[in-house]
Amino acid sequence: MSNASQATGNPPARRRIDPLLASIVAGAALLIVAGLLAIPLLAGRAPALAPATTPTGVTQRFYQAIYAGDYAAAHGYLAAETRARISELELQQQLSSELRQSQMRIVSATERADSATVQVALTHIQPGGLFGSNEWTDQREVLLKREGADWKIVGGPFYVPLKP
Repeated sequence: MSNASQATGNPPARRRIDPLLASIVAGAALLIVAGLLAIPLLAGRAPALAPATTPTGVTQRFYQAIYAGDYAAAHGYLAAETRARISELELQQQLSSELRQSQMRIVSATERADSATVQVALTHIQPGGLFGSNEWTDQREVLLKREGADWKIVGGPFYVPLKP
């Protein structure tokens, strides 16, 4: 005990917490917790896709399958003649490393009677480096054709080897 409290016999005075300051700290903590809870919820939400019956929708689903590592599904979006010339494994080898750390968005789509071209922008993000992350965007054309009632990818985002 201090000398002053011994002399008077009174216990030491307690400091009071300012109610305004306490409410600000509690509000900030609540916002932080709400933000941390919202991140996984927003990240898990699937993006809105165009209808699967359109060239844009087929292109989006093709890239979605590649990003998910489902090369069998991605291979299924290829035209029959293209599937015969490029295997699932070749497709995986060509696109898995290229699309790592990237994001895709549709720029435009041109649809004709039996063919279509979808312009895709791929934004690649390379973390680290001396001055922070390195980011660049390149555009690709995805070429599609009708097979029956479905749109199928003929080429564009990958190299199709010439096979006899």
